[in-house]
Amino acid sequence: MRPHSLKLQHFGPYAQHSIDLEPFHDAGLFLVHGDTGSGKSTLLDAMSWALYGKGLGDRSSDEMLRNVAAPADAPTEVTLDFSLGDRRYRVARSLEPERVSRKGTVTRARTTASLQCLEGDPHFQAVGGPKDVSREIVRLLHLPHEQFSRVIVLPQGEFRDLLLAPAERRERLLEHLFGTARYALIEDQLRAMDASARAEFDKSDGVLRALLDGVGAADLDDLDAKTADSQQRLAETERAIADTRAMLESVVAANTVGAEVERRNAQRRAHRAALDELAAQSESAALSAARLARDETASRCLERLTRLRSLEVSLAERREQHERAASEHQRLSIALADPALAPAHFEASEAAIRASTARAAALRAMQDEAGRLEGLEREAADRAAEADRMQSALAAREQALADATLALAGLDAAIAAHEAALADEAALRARVDNLSTRQQRAVDRRSREDSLRGLQRARRDALATERDTEEAWRELTAKQARAEASSLEAQAARLAETLVAGEACPVCGSAEHPSPRVASGSTVEAVDAEALARSAAAHSRAQREAFALQIRIEEAEAALRSEGEGEAIDEEALAREVKSGKDALAALRRRRLDLEAARRSRAGAAATADLQRVSLGPDQAALAGVRARVAAMEEDIAQRRQGFTEAGMSPSAMVAALRSLEVDLAGQQASLRSARARREEIARAAAAAEGSLPTLREELGRAEALHEEGRSALAQAMSDGGIPDEAAIAQAVLGPVERQRLREALESRARAEATHREALASLGPDEPSSPVQPGAEAEQRSRLEALQRELGVAQSSLAAMGQQRRALVSAAEARRAAEARSQQVRRVSEVANGKGPSKVRLSRYVLLDLFDRVVASASTGLEAMSDGRFRLRRQERAQTGREFDLVVDDSYVGGVARPAASLSGGEVFLASLAMALGLGEVLQAWAGGIRVESLFVDEGFGALDEDTVERAIELLERLPQHARMVGVVSHVPELRKRIPARLEVLRGDQGSFTRCSLRHRGAER
Repeated sequence: MRPHSLKLQHFGPYAQHSIDLEPFHDAGLFLVHGDTGSGKSTLLDAMSWALYGKGLGDRSSDEMLRNVAAPADAPTEVTLDFSLGDRRYRVARSLEPERVSRKGTVTRARTTASLQCLEGDPHFQAVGGPKDVSREIVRLLHLPHEQFSRVIVLPQGEFRDLLLAPAERRERLLEHLFGTARYALIEDQLRAMDASARAEFDKSDGVLRALLDGVGAADLDDLDAKTADSQQRLAETERAIADTRAMLESVVAANTVGAEVERRNAQRRAHRAALDELAAQSESAALSAARLARDETASRCLERLTRLRSLEVSLAERREQHERAASEHQRLSIALADPALAPAHFEASEAAIRASTARAAALRAMQDEAGRLEGLEREAADRAAEADRMQSALAAREQALADATLALAGLDAAIAAHEAALADEAALRARVDNLSTRQQRAVDRRSREDSLRGLQRARRDALATERDTEEAWRELTAKQARAEASSLEAQAARLAETLVAGEACPVCGSAEHPSPRVASGSTVEAVDAEALARSAAAHSRAQREAFALQIRIEEAEAALRSEGEGEAIDEEALAREVKSGKDALAALRRRRLDLEAARRSRAGAAATADLQRVSLGPDQAALAGVRARVAAMEEDIAQRRQGFTEAGMSPSAMVAALRSLEVDLAGQQASLRSARARREEIARAAAAAEGSLPTLREELGRAEALHEEGRSALAQAMSDGGIPDEAAIAQAVLGPVERQRLREALESRARAEATHREALASLGPDEPSSPVQPGAEAEQRSRLEALQRELGVAQSSLAAMGQQRRALVSAAEARRAAEARSQQVRRVSEVANGKGPSKVRLSRYVLLDLFDRVVASASTGLEAMSDGRFRLRRQERAQTGREFDLVVDDSYVGGVARPAASLSGGEVFLASLAMALGLGEVLQAWAGGIRVESLFVDEGFGALDEDTVERAIELLERLPQHARMVGVVSHVPELRKRIPARLEVLRGDQGSFTRCSLRHRGAER
């Protein structure tokens, strides 16, 4: 993992700041330096919080990481851009503080987070939510937070714990870092698997014995012999069934022939009876046929009568149309003779219209001149108004120039007052910074004390859970032991039941049985192996949680002790002082803004006054030009009005006369057009009426001829059908329902007679009948059913024997497999749980191997930094509980082993740094061989002399390729000379900020 940029907002001492780390990628080793409390370690906390949602060491809570001077509603945000190989990611995390609305509603603090891939992986799906982002970070880096603080970041004062901790605590630390508790779970699971495998073997053995007892056979050969006898009896039954079925088929065939002959004779008798009944109904059928024939004749007469009535109506309509057309032609001829529509009247109207049109043309010419006069008058008025406005604007600008001169004097006085008030700003800011630092320390200590109390409460709860899970596990273990004892007792009782006096016991071989076991009659239910394994795993988890909490409590107590008791601080009074100072600073900031605004206002006012002085002259000249133009236009208007006076008509009277003349002219033209259109319309209508009269006469003649033809056709039809008058037609016509009923009845009778005759012809003459024997058939069927039942019983018995044999074979195979698995699992469980030749549990063996790797890697680094003087090694104390003791071999005293605690302060730092680097190297390989491209070491160089510092820096420069970006966090001045690439952390008025320097080329960032 290699960081590229870090953006902070209200995080620690940083109000709002961005840091570009890419310039240090090729530098190899760079220094992060600055004054104490400026925020150097906070940069490492920011990276840890952005990635995992918690800081490093004691600074892990959100409240401790938030800027105490941040506004109440401002969120705390950190954005980190980092790369993994050729993939680049951005992780952002934000904390919105608790807020109280004006109505008193409390909005709880809320944390948000997001993770996205900027380049290198187009298929990566963006992740949101604090927990999901933390899980995805662990998946990408292959490092949980605990390992991150040991591999990539070595926190201030914490990485020496592994060197100086007692053996028992060192073992717990390593177990927590490497996560070897999973191997303890494997040990528990193997013990549970061993118990489950033994129970499975006992179960399969019991199943096999129960199956043999159930079939009443000693073994599989005995069961096969019984099966062969059953198969022979089954074959004999099948032969008897075949003989009986053949006899039954012959009897059934004879009875079937006699029944079929009797059925055909009965059909012949039924058809003859039906034909006789139809012959008796022939007279009624003839009457129905006669009614249908008369109905057909009457229907034709009714159709012709209906057509005659329609022709009579059409004839009346044609006569009425002819009479109306003749009357309309006469009326139009009279209208054409009206004098108002004569051509002479039209010619007189056209002459009057021509005279009015000439008069209107003369008046329009005078109207155009009046329009031009009106336009000149309006333009002259506009020019005069413009001159008045220019005069007013000039007066206002002269007054504004005077006002601006007075305002400049006032702004000069205000600027002097602001500058005097800002003279004490630096002293006030120093006092506020000092108070804020004291307040932050008090808040941090109180937060650590609250965290310690919370850890102590959590440990008490964890101890209670440990006791509860231990009691549940012991109870299940005791119940399992009772169940196993009960099972052994039951097996002994079953064996005792098979003993015979004088015969050898299959277990001990004795022929005497003085006290055989008697079944107690009660059994103890066995414990589920999975439940026992879950209980053991729960107890193991509770133990580990209690151990982890105890480690965290010890670390918190050590941190508090390292700070000392501290001075007694009235936090409320201190907070009031801080708030008062910040309010005063805010007032000064507002005053500084007012000063800048006043300066800007003065510059603007001065520029405006100068511009007004310059522009007054041209504007006065423009005003004089406008007034001269107005005078010329007024003279032109007076001359044009003189022309209208000479014509004897004012412009308004001329306009009124023209409008009246135009109205009269339009009325005359409209009246002439209307009269001509009326004459043309009447002429066209008269011509149309005169042309339609011959057509109407022809249609009337055709209608009279059709009416006479219809009357003759009706009379002929009535005569042919013997119908005397029109009333008799309606009486002879049948209704639709009756007509349909008579037709269907006649058709049904004809079809029935034809069907019966065809059936008699197909059946032929009567046949002689043969006798039927129902008793013989029933006897054969009864015998067949009895044999089939016997066959079913034999088949079921044989199938049951086959199933029992398969079950026995399967049970025997299961018993052999269970026995082999039980032996295999027991061997593996004994080795993993320390019962093998090495007598070391699996989890402890793995942890010892990892610790040996850490010590070997650390010893190489320490030997290089100490110029070959010191080497680290694990002290071999097998089976003493002290296998994790650590000693230092000192070559200056002949290689004598020394406790690590006997080293000096600088030597402890070197050994701790070597242990931290060795631990990081092994943790990388343990976490999947990931490539870590950065490392940060926080403080510790202050206790080293110049030569030792040089060797430590050389070791860091020679780190493997996977950690080629190495950051050292320290306030030691000598390191600035040794490390040219530097990131300096400084304090400012708006919070801390950083400045980057590469090979003495500085640029503030």
